[in-house]
Amino acid sequence: MTRTLRLMALIAFVAAGCSGSKGPTGPQGTTGNTGATGPTGPTGPTGPVSLTAESCTVCHAAGTIGDQQALHAAQSAGVLTRYTASIVSVAIPQAATIGGPPTIVYTVKDASGQPVSGLVYPVFTIAKLVNGQWQSYVNKLVGTVKVADFEGTRNAPPPGTLTEAPAGTYTYTFVDDLSAPQAIGITSAVTETYDPAATTRFGVQNDIEPHPGQLAFNATFDLVPGGGVPSNDPHATVTTNACDKCHQQLAVHGNKRLDVPYCLSCHNPGTGDPVNVGGPSLDLAVLVHGIHMGKNLPSLANPANTYQPNGNDFSSVLFPQDNGNCSACHDGASTSSFKDAWKTNPTRAYCTACHDRTYFTTSAPTSDPTWAAHRGGAYADDSACAACHAAGSGVADVTTKHAIGFTPNAYAFKILSVTNTAPGQKPVVTYAIQKGGANIDFTDPGWSDNNVSETRIVLAWSSTDFTNAGYSAGASAEAGTPVSIDADPLDPACTPGADPSGCWAGTTSSNKTFTVTSPVAIPASAVGTGIAVMEGHPGNTTVAPHVEAPGPDNVFSYFAITDATPRARRQVVDIAKCDSCHGRLAVHGNNRTNLIESCVMCHNTEATDVVARQSAQPPVAGEGSINFGHMIHSIHAAGLNGTYTVYHHGRPTNFGPAGGGNWFPGAITNCDACHADGWDGSAGAVNGTTTSTSGDVTRPAAFLRTTKTTAACGSCHVSATAADHFQQNGGHFGLTQAQIDALK
Repeated sequence: MTRTLRLMALIAFVAAGCSGSKGPTGPQGTTGNTGATGPTGPTGPTGPVSLTAESCTVCHAAGTIGDQQALHAAQSAGVLTRYTASIVSVAIPQAATIGGPPTIVYTVKDASGQPVSGLVYPVFTIAKLVNGQWQSYVNKLVGTVKVADFEGTRNAPPPGTLTEAPAGTYTYTFVDDLSAPQAIGITSAVTETYDPAATTRFGVQNDIEPHPGQLAFNATFDLVPGGGVPSNDPHATVTTNACDKCHQQLAVHGNKRLDVPYCLSCHNPGTGDPVNVGGPSLDLAVLVHGIHMGKNLPSLANPANTYQPNGNDFSSVLFPQDNGNCSACHDGASTSSFKDAWKTNPTRAYCTACHDRTYFTTSAPTSDPTWAAHRGGAYADDSACAACHAAGSGVADVTTKHAIGFTPNAYAFKILSVTNTAPGQKPVVTYAIQKGGANIDFTDPGWSDNNVSETRIVLAWSSTDFTNAGYSAGASAEAGTPVSIDADPLDPACTPGADPSGCWAGTTSSNKTFTVTSPVAIPASAVGTGIAVMEGHPGNTTVAPHVEAPGPDNVFSYFAITDATPRARRQVVDIAKCDSCHGRLAVHGNNRTNLIESCVMCHNTEATDVVARQSAQPPVAGEGSINFGHMIHSIHAAGLNGTYTVYHHGRPTNFGPAGGGNWFPGAITNCDACHADGWDGSAGAVNGTTTSTSGDVTRPAAFLRTTKTTAACGSCHVSATAADHFQQNGGHFGLTQAQIDALK
């Protein structure tokens, strides 16, 4: 009992102590280990995305601060703008006997005809005509090779005496002395004896790197030092203007050599190749023939061979038209009596510049299998060449042999009418083929070989931007494909039911006109204006059976769908400018010929090469736009940006140096070389350019696109910096057309 009471008292005492005042807070303890991450919560709603329309025209439209035409022109100025120089006189101290240091007087004017002062970097050439060939007086030795040279030093004043008086008129006295050949040129071992009776050519150029304040110029002057009339230049078969049809402004060697007569001063048989000793001749005709043949040189059929004059590899160059078209350069515009020498006086040297594996001896020069014996036999000189190859020879006339595949034939297409073109109706097209202005039928020799000849009517809509919306050529056919109608009543390849547009089903009139009705109606959703194009080519029965012949120019006719009157598509590119280089633009088996409308109706904003890649063996992943603007820019800029590859019918075509050539032959920044006069690029296409068909080529609503200006400009300007610039100014990649249409 007592023990119990004591225990209770102790408990009470302890309890009383616990109810005392609270002590101070102790220090914070260390942080414990982090617990396991909890499960991810549900994704929240997508936030708003701010999209803006392209604002390119604010800075780059005509007349703005960054006018695209002015910018591109400025980038081309050093090449496309030049001063005009003329050599007024040449004086040689003892011209009739031993010669001496010449004095040359020349003038330089700007584009407005005003004198240009302060030019202190000229260089000079001197050459004489010997046995029909130019030979440079001023030479140098590179190793053991004699090379044509000039008096002067690049980007520095020349060594002789140069004065200017009055403004824009310059007088220069040479250091080189024509009476002392051992003093002419850089190395005294090279000598050329002065000839007072030889036609002698003096040349001058501006040798500073061209820029807007210091433009390039060339001038030449021919004389006979001892008196008399200079001989006609036997090499004046091609004019500078002929070169400029394609090159815009011929400009080589740092954009400072501009004229064919000036080129001939150095590029003659007397100058060797110091880099590729024993290689291709640097004689101008041989060199230019070889360069333009490029990839098609017979020697390059052997992969071990290259074409590298002076160390420059032209093995991948492609001439932009038929290599056999000699008249592309030899256009008859020269005033020289020798302008037709290419067809009246063929030579082994100039012919084998293209036919570079033909030999005229009894055996091949080397064991290279690309060599082939001249079919006419062995010859030691050129005296017999004209007998077989001159114009009119009737054996192997160079003018007819080289016309194969180029010369347009006498046929012409005509679209006479297009009716029944409202939405829901099936268009009716009446057409004819003419020869010599008269209608013909398909029994004509050019059209009776229906395994080779081709005649089609192609329909597309709408002219604002061809998309051919609402039509599909088949269950898996690409969106954007136009309606293609067989327009040849004798076509044996027609398989009824295989393709709704694949068989001719028309009528023939007594006056040899033909009428077909489209098997496809204009879609109910179609608006605006449509187009009918007639395309194709005859069978080439006159040269070789079953060979595709040049087709007539394609023709077209616009037709109203919902417009009151037909409205033509905007004219962006001038076909005449294409033909400046391409001669007569003809592609896809000579079916699409000399008509931009034939191109854009298929190469539209819906089109990529995805189906062609899928049909390759083995199939190739990816796709690329073949919209006309993007594709043509990319092809022409391929030499600048690297290889651009397009697939067609399962086969790749590679453009650019890595794929086989196609360098643009002029200044790539000269947009006027192709674009129609007055086109500034600020208006035009409404659709974006498809870059991904999103796995279904039949559903254009799901296609992912690049906005229109970004697609066009981005085909040349391909850098990451350029892409950033496009996006910062409203350009977009990977939007649907609906998203593009919604941009404000």
